[in-house]
Amino acid sequence: MLRLRDIRKTYRVGPATVEVLRGVDLEVNRGDFVSIMGASGSGKSTLMNIIGLLDKPSSGSYSLDGREVSSMTDNRRSAIRNASIGFVFQSFHLLPRLTALENVRLPLMYRDTGAAEMDRCARGALRRVGMEDRTGHKPNELSGGQQQRVAIARALVGEPAIVLADEPTGALDPTTGNDIMELFAELNGDGTTLIVITHDPEVAQRCARRTHIGDGGLREETASAP
Repeated sequence: MLRLRDIRKTYRVGPATVEVLRGVDLEVNRGDFVSIMGASGSGKSTLMNIIGLLDKPSSGSYSLDGREVSSMTDNRRSAIRNASIGFVFQSFHLLPRLTALENVRLPLMYRDTGAAEMDRCARGALRRVGMEDRTGHKPNELSGGQQQRVAIARALVGEPAIVLADEPTGALDPTTGNDIMELFAELNGDGTTLIVITHDPEVAQRCARRTHIGDGGLREETASAP
């Protein structure tokens, strides 16, 4: 479903050239639950941005659902990103003036979806994450764990091919973080494909496949469930 081949990313820093990714290969199949673990500065955020179609590689091939996406125009990549990738972030990124239901509806607003259908899908997504009784609550009326569940519902509402989670437990206490990882395991059991970017070995261990990024490269640590 997702295939990266010899992905390289180079930045100009003043007169110097910095190569952050140096030939990364990764293949993710439908239904996988994969962690990409690395320390700060290891290149994991750069790799996440490329996987999420937020940035382009300097060279290499990126195929998503059989389509070569690395050389597409920004508009085409944006359309594919909205249709195929759901995002979960460390800091939730919920809009403070909107209710949980309104926040979850947002990705569907870019698809010309009718209001009734948006509400139906958003309520269904909130139900999947155990937040069906908080549809009218705004972010400041929710705990951190509840906000992250709403953010996960937002990522799921468009039925994306992949959910990409960037440090999804980083702003949560250990107990709440454990609850979120249990929710991810449940969603994966239902068929959701998940890629988790993390610096936390305990979070990485909760994923069925574990990879490690460092020195510009990516290596697979295991292909079996922990």
